[in-house]
Amino acid sequence: MDLQNLERNKEQILREFLEERNVWDLKRVRCEINWLLSKADNNSWADLEDAYRERISERHYSEATKNNKKSCFRYISMKLYPGTVFMRPSYRHYEDPGEMLRLSKGYQELGKEYRELLDAYAALAQKAGKKRDTVFSHCSLASRFLRHLQDMGADSLEEADEKAVMSFFYADSRYERQIRSYSYKEKLAVVFKTCMAVDRYGADCRRILNMIPAFGYVRKNVAYLTEEETKAIRGSIDSDEFSLLERAVMMLLLYTGMRSCDVAAIRLRDIDWEAETINIVQQKTAEPLAVAMLPAVGNAVFEYLRWGFPAPSSGYLFGGEDSREGHISAKNIRTIAYKAYRLAGIRQNKGERKGTHLFRHHAATRMLENGVQRPVISRALGHTDPASLETYLHADFKHLREFALSLELYPVPEEAWSI
Repeated sequence: MDLQNLERNKEQILREFLEERNVWDLKRVRCEINWLLSKADNNSWADLEDAYRERISERHYSEATKNNKKSCFRYISMKLYPGTVFMRPSYRHYEDPGEMLRLSKGYQELGKEYRELLDAYAALAQKAGKKRDTVFSHCSLASRFLRHLQDMGADSLEEADEKAVMSFFYADSRYERQIRSYSYKEKLAVVFKTCMAVDRYGADCRRILNMIPAFGYVRKNVAYLTEEETKAIRGSIDSDEFSLLERAVMMLLLYTGMRSCDVAAIRLRDIDWEAETINIVQQKTAEPLAVAMLPAVGNAVFEYLRWGFPAPSSGYLFGGEDSREGHISAKNIRTIAYKAYRLAGIRQNKGERKGTHLFRHHAATRMLENGVQRPVISRALGHTDPASLETYLHADFKHLREFALSLELYPVPEEAWSI
């Protein structure tokens, strides 16, 4: 592969990258350009895709690092060969869930009959106003089910029998070992219920729905933060190990109950300093939400803006590495949370939950314990469905104790307490 064009245009590409994207990723692009030029006289590549494959095969890179390198190669390809597509673009670049779907491996492995079924669902769901990611998620789940039917010899819904359907949900012939969740079953049902509106699929979709097993929802215990853990995290936030950006992120998580994706996407204009609120449009539901900004949170954000990184040109509070979105990602937020857990010395054992949702759970339970009415809590957390609050009730120990039965009337043998 001839790289003279890259050598001639290296500085221009870097200048344009700095103008179009952000300084944080400039070093990465420069590194990949230098690597390509170091191989200019000794390579057997047909194109940049071959170069990328050799690059990631040099050592055992993490998936995150591979994706970062792919983004750099894609940008270089865009500048050197306008109009060409470098490998398979990320799904996030597509607004149409149908386009995303047709790029997916699961879709491409299906026969024509099943692909057309998913196309029909995507079109109907999009017309009904469902979010792009929701439609794509439902189609991805359905494509696995349809691929299973196909592997069982059913190339159309009409050919699918009960055994083929049931074997997708159970690992044994007696249908005792369930391997799919209630949530999976419900989302799959949405696809077939939607496609019942299409005359071509109506009868077959109804028949498949009748064959899907009717197992119920099993509620799992949700992890929660204890008072001791909360104090330990609060102490870790104030340590010198945290940057001003990280401290601001953690204060928002701990005291507002916001989702990590919403914290990542806060714009400077969303902050109303006079009213002491943060006014956002939620990433998950697209619903507006006004969040109270406590003085401690406001102080952390102000200190970050004053002494931390300068306000990014994108207008986001936390401008970051995701050059297309203009702000740090929810994954970056989770990394900061993991750092807080580590410095606090809590939840380091295998299997212990330590995600950002624990802070949302913490905010909900504290409000419950302080007597805040449930509709108010739902509004504060941005729930569109009041029933979403039910998962937090089991950790409201203050009020649960009021329903505990006294053992005074039930004599307990002395030896029972030693068990």
